[in-house]
Amino acid sequence: MLESANASPPGTLFGASGAGTVTFRFQGANLTSPVDIAIAVTATTTIDQAMVALSSAVGSNDSLEAAGITALTASPGSPMIFGSARGEKFEVLTSGDLNNLFNLGSYQGSTGAGGTFDYSTITGSAGTFAAATESLEFSIGGGPKVALFVTPTAATVAGATTALNAAFASNVQTAAAGLVATNDGTAITIASTNGTLFRLNSVGSTNILGFNDRGGAQATGAADTSETQTAGTEIHYFASGGAQQSGLLSFSAIRSGDDDQTITVTATDPAGAEQSLAVVLRNDNGLRNAGTVDEAINAINTALQQSNNATLRQVVAVKGKSTATGPEGIRFLSTLDSFQVGIGTNGGGTGIGSQGTVVTAVTVGTGATASITSQGAAENAVAALGEAIAKLGTAQAVVGRGQNQFTYAVNLAQSQLTNLAASESRIRDADLAEEAASLTKAQILLQAGIAALSQANSAPEQVLSLLRG
Repeated sequence: MLESANASPPGTLFGASGAGTVTFRFQGANLTSPVDIAIAVTATTTIDQAMVALSSAVGSNDSLEAAGITALTASPGSPMIFGSARGEKFEVLTSGDLNNLFNLGSYQGSTGAGGTFDYSTITGSAGTFAAATESLEFSIGGGPKVALFVTPTAATVAGATTALNAAFASNVQTAAAGLVATNDGTAITIASTNGTLFRLNSVGSTNILGFNDRGGAQATGAADTSETQTAGTEIHYFASGGAQQSGLLSFSAIRSGDDDQTITVTATDPAGAEQSLAVVLRNDNGLRNAGTVDEAINAINTALQQSNNATLRQVVAVKGKSTATGPEGIRFLSTLDSFQVGIGTNGGGTGIGSQGTVVTAVTVGTGATASITSQGAAENAVAALGEAIAKLGTAQAVVGRGQNQFTYAVNLAQSQLTNLAASESRIRDADLAEEAASLTKAQILLQAGIAALSQANSAPEQVLSLLRG
């Protein structure tokens, strides 16, 4: 479950400085790639209307629905709360909420409130370039904010550019992201030399460097909300007894464009030939497949399955935890006799852990092989086989019970539908008969009335006939 600080009070307007598009990005919880939800707001849009629009957009998104992510509450003046039906860890990031009405962050889009969620280059405008300190906040590759305090060496665009580059070089994260400032004589452009994606927030009401698009409105800075595992959530583990399995490998999101990591899976086919496949994990403007552990697992499994190699397709990467409250990691498993995973290195030490090593899978549990070279070993093998069959029977009983319950529920629903249709048919037939009887009655009454009227009209004619006679 993810909870923000309190959103703005009911009736709060986004105003001219906040008009545009607010984008919410969802990551994690088995999402194979980021899911963006865009909410269009105008100067007269209230926080109430925007929250209703957000809740509706989240509820109607197929990817979020499949991942079990929902917007639990959307009440102005209270925290924004998002939940996972499966209790899995996920993140919600924002861009374009320049006045931070949702209180999830005030990072700006690539061109103010109407730009893309993140970018590898952004150009400012209308900078004053005063010799005063300006506070900038960056999110590198979706990571936590990095605050820089920049004071132009001179009250010129060149002085501001020099100060920015010095600040970038002195910070480990911005330096790794390859951020560089240039200018065309009137405006500063910040770009990544290695394709790293980033977001920018200019804090305060001044526009010294040209990246404050709020029209003078005060910006309080970006909010970063951490996410934890939902309390009481049951953690499921893979019980692959007898199969080959690696240990649980740690994972941290790749943030910078230069931190590509190569993962090499190697296995021996039935003929004894070695089969190998390399998968590159990266997060930049060319490809983003390692921003979360879910993205990395999807990239690895997709590559293995699309290799068209019968041996490598038997290896699979799964998400796991060592403890219920521990971090999420990756485990490799297979029914092959053996396989290895080579973990490549990168400058930031991010991605899959144990870098620079080759992880060899080992047999988990017992039962994969059993010696029958002696009577005692054979007896042990038979006992193990009997135990395995008993466990299989227990599992089949549980599955069978579930299937029976499901079949009963389906049959009951079908029976109810049939009865409902039959009842509706009877009701329609009864109504038709009633209307037919009413019509016949009306026709008889009409005919009787016409006959009576005819007789009544003939009486005066008969009297006149007698008088004339």
